[in-house]
Amino acid sequence: MTATFHKSYLASNSADATASNSGRKLVRDSGGAYHLVYETAGEVYYQKSTDGGSTWNSYKRLSAGNGNNKFPSIAERSGKLYIVWQRKTGTRTVVAVTLIESSSRIFLVSLTIFISSLV
Repeated sequence: MTATFHKSYLASNSADATASNSGRKLVRDSGGAYHLVYETAGEVYYQKSTDGGSTWNSYKRLSAGNGNNKFPSIAERSGKLYIVWQRKTGTRTVVAVTLIESSSRIFLVSLTIFISSLV
C-alpha cells in the first residue's frame, strides 16, 4: 500500500516550514497584499492574501515535485517577488530561484547556484 500526500490549505507537515534558516517567509507589497512562502513534504509553496491575511488564495507549488526542497525565502523589490530555496539534486545542493511579476505570471528562473560544501 502506498500512502498519498494530500496538502491542506495553509498547512505544512514540517515544524520548520517557516523557520530554520532565518529567511523571510512573508512580505507585504506596495499595494498592501501579503505574499507567503513555506515548505511542506519537501516542496515549496506560495500563497497571496489581498485582505490583510483574513483569506488566502489557492496555493501554488513552486518547486519541481521531487521532494528535496527546503528553506524558502522571499523578498519584494519594485513590484517583483523573488523567491529562493535550497534544492538537493543527487549529491549536489543548489539554490533555486523564482520570479513573480504578478499573481498570474510566475517565472521559474533557470539560475542554479551549486554549493560544494557548507562549513
